[in-house]
Amino acid sequence: MRYGLTDEERTYFDEKGFLIFNNVLSPAEIAALTAAVDREYERYGGEPGSGRLEVRNCASKDPAFLKLIEHPVTLPVVADLLGPNIKIRSTHLDVRPSLQRDLAQKEIGMERMGEPENWHIDGPLFCYPTLDGLCPMMEVKWGFYLTDVTEANSGCLCVVPGSHKHDFRVMFQPDFKIPREYVYKVQVPAGSAILFRTGLWHCVSPNTSGRTRKVLYYAYTYRWIHPSDYHEQSPELLARCNPIQRQLLGATAHPDRHPLGSDPEKPPCSFYWYTELDDMPILHWFKDLQQRKEAAKAAAAVAE
Repeated sequence: MRYGLTDEERTYFDEKGFLIFNNVLSPAEIAALTAAVDREYERYGGEPGSGRLEVRNCASKDPAFLKLIEHPVTLPVVADLLGPNIKIRSTHLDVRPSLQRDLAQKEIGMERMGEPENWHIDGPLFCYPTLDGLCPMMEVKWGFYLTDVTEANSGCLCVVPGSHKHDFRVMFQPDFKIPREYVYKVQVPAGSAILFRTGLWHCVSPNTSGRTRKVLYYAYTYRWIHPSDYHEQSPELLARCNPIQRQLLGATAHPDRHPLGSDPEKPPCSFYWYTELDDMPILHWFKDLQQRKEAAKAAAAVAE
């Protein structure tokens, strides 16, 4: 069972800005999520030329995507890093079919074939504050790999370890280029996941592997930050959600409760700001998780 991060994982995450987890998704989960992605591709189709498809707010599109927001491996880690007063900022699927070499050369440039493209960080794109070119930790993002990207040029994510501690504005300089030895390519099998900070420099390598690459990205932030790909979820969707899912989708855990508290006329106070502690189900869930963690540690100590 995953209770959060180990001390070693937290140290690595603080230093490098990312962590890779193997075997996060079971074969059954991969199959269900892949089928859901394929249905969205059939519905919307890909971009002319590249065939690429991005669908935002995908958690609202299919039960398989919705279930993933509270995955037992990933949600404890998010709560451990950001605390319990959290929600989803964005969920999106990213499908990148393999490009023929001549098309890849046209889109990426002959001199950059095999090199990552479009280095960026996510924070300033969504109006997070920065200080001297650094983005504070206001968000973490999971990337779930539904297809194998262990081979070169499979459309894998590329990151620069530790770059969240450096001024991102250098990326806008005309002669900006990251030496190859500084780039870490996330070449992992299907079912793996990467957790990374918003401020980590990252991009995607071209996909000329002959196989379509399918990834899901889920970004978590604080409840008082407005999401980027929805204003509020539909009542029909929220009605199907459990309390934890409702919190993660930006809604009050209690459908019959006013979002401005128990006395909204006189002292209105948003439930985002701890108005009602029982309206933060992740708080109670995470406390129970930590108690089970301590019990497990005590049992292990006794067994030794």
